[in-house]
Amino acid sequence: MHNTNLDYKACLIDLGLSSTLLIEQLNYYEAYIRLKPAMQFYQYPLVIDASWQLMFFNSSKTVSDYFLQEYKEATDNVGGALVHYASWAGNVDALNWFKMNSPEQFVKRDSKGRKASHYAAMSGCTKALDWFKANYPEQLLERSYGNVTHGHYIALSGSADALTWMQVHYPQQLLIKDSNGISPVFNAAWMGFTQTLDWFYRNYPHEFLKRDNSGNVPGYYAALSGSVKALTWFENNYPEQLLETNKYGFNITHYAAASGSTQQLQKVLSRYHSPNQFSFINMNKKLLEKSITCLLELLKTNYSITKVNNLSLVNNEQKKLIETYLERNKAIKETKMRFIPFTQLSAHLLKLTPELKMQVLNYLLPKDTNEKTIYHSLLPQQRILFILKNTLRESVKSGHDIKALNKLVNEVDAMQESLDKAALLNQIELFEKELQAGQKNHFFKVTLAPNQLTCLSLIKAILTKEESHQASHQIDSLKVPV
Repeated sequence: MHNTNLDYKACLIDLGLSSTLLIEQLNYYEAYIRLKPAMQFYQYPLVIDASWQLMFFNSSKTVSDYFLQEYKEATDNVGGALVHYASWAGNVDALNWFKMNSPEQFVKRDSKGRKASHYAAMSGCTKALDWFKANYPEQLLERSYGNVTHGHYIALSGSADALTWMQVHYPQQLLIKDSNGISPVFNAAWMGFTQTLDWFYRNYPHEFLKRDNSGNVPGYYAALSGSVKALTWFENNYPEQLLETNKYGFNITHYAAASGSTQQLQKVLSRYHSPNQFSFINMNKKLLEKSITCLLELLKTNYSITKVNNLSLVNNEQKKLIETYLERNKAIKETKMRFIPFTQLSAHLLKLTPELKMQVLNYLLPKDTNEKTIYHSLLPQQRILFILKNTLRESVKSGHDIKALNKLVNEVDAMQESLDKAALLNQIELFEKELQAGQKNHFFKVTLAPNQLTCLSLIKAILTKEESHQASHQIDSLKVPV
């Protein structure tokens, strides 16, 4: 647990906190979970530059009366006062102190129009919410600027218990849209906590079908969160959202890039859009900068992307760097096309070891290319993975169920360099037998679409090294890239 807490210390530094503020007594995890939305997601982010802002997140949960008296008038860069931080941490003892000694603090609003009760909602602490219901119940009905309710803020907390509390006391607040057309379920997706997504799925599944004023679906917000788990949740439950386009032509790749997570961007490119190209789009400056940085970081190790559109949105230095990566990737593609016949010949005549093949690749590839990665991309599991992902894209577009296929993609993806051909072949044959018998097993749940059955046949052909004309023709028709 101690090491995990230290990991969150590093996360706080990544958010922009100075290490000098991060004292040993601080609960780094709690501070990170609470501060992340305010510091990372908003256009005008919170700045933590004073020790008083972190005092309520200490491990002991106690603060002195002297501290409360000394800093009760302090405010941060967005107008948040000490009473707001007490509420944000769910510190009921401090709230009692303010009620007895400085009750006027409870009417204060920050620059977003939030009172202390809104911060209590963001804490996800039901004890703090109970306290406001008992002492200032009228505040729980007030909205901050932009028609944002306490339900919106509770969804940011990541607490399913707090959502249940809101459902019991103020259920209508979980359905209201703010002035941007955002309802609480969008905030739950934005935070990336699967437990709150599960909660909405059980209680208000229709909320996932809403769009905000820009035509964005909740799945976009999951992509923007940077949480691969949240993105996978939508992949399993609302896969069609991963192919949607909003009113302005944005798709999920733009939000994945804006999250700053290369893993997130790689996932949506390879499974739901073209794995070989990306397009910048005119968005607010902060998100565009994050997108550019994310793509540049991804291109260091991504050898598939050969085209990037709208480079006019990128400064000249970054544009040249991107173009250099694209030229490298095009050269790698040509090298792979030359290398494949060589490997086929060597398999029959030369019997070269993988190590020797990688040495040949290293000689042929552009400088500073990881030949092991390129060699790995030519192995059978990568051909299988491409066929699976191509079928996945087709299935989502056609509205077919993809739960079974998606699980198979994840299993093959996890194999990395060692493909257990026998186990995978046995699994596929078992699935086909059960389907032929008209059974619905725990894996597939539903009868597979024809293109998915064809996909399984192609994979079997690769695994068993069948070279029938039909299998070769079908595989060639998929235009497997190199």
